[in-house]
Amino acid sequence: MSKPRIQLIILACFFVFAMLLVGCHDPITSKIAGTWEIQKAGRLGKRINQDQEKSDSRMRIVFQANGGLVTQTSIGEIQGKKSGAWKLVSFDEETGQMVLSCDLGSGEVRTGIEFVDADTIRLVPPNMAGTKSKLRFVRVK
Repeated sequence: MSKPRIQLIILACFFVFAMLLVGCHDPITSKIAGTWEIQKAGRLGKRINQDQEKSDSRMRIVFQANGGLVTQTSIGEIQGKKSGAWKLVSFDEETGQMVLSCDLGSGEVRTGIEFVDADTIRLVPPNMAGTKSKLRFVRVK
């Protein structure tokens, strides 16, 4: 093999290795990747814990770019953290509707997400898949 051909092969291998380390930027999954916190958590906390005067409720969902998923809930007596995985099923750019497959250890659930804007979504949280109420989440900066 000639020296230029070997250099080309080495360069190609380096490029592939670099892409594996850095990962490819996917503009669709980057729309959801990040940390999201429930908007108006106090209202949800009062609805669940009606006897409480003060509500320091919090619900957070983290869609990691690598497919990891973490949910954290702190609403009165309800305290929990779950970890799992997510993957993109579909996204309709025109309507702003996304569907994810989420697994938090108790089986796969499909989660529909409505993008209100780039930093606001409406969804039934994957850790509350048994309910029908969509909640509004905002991206944590």
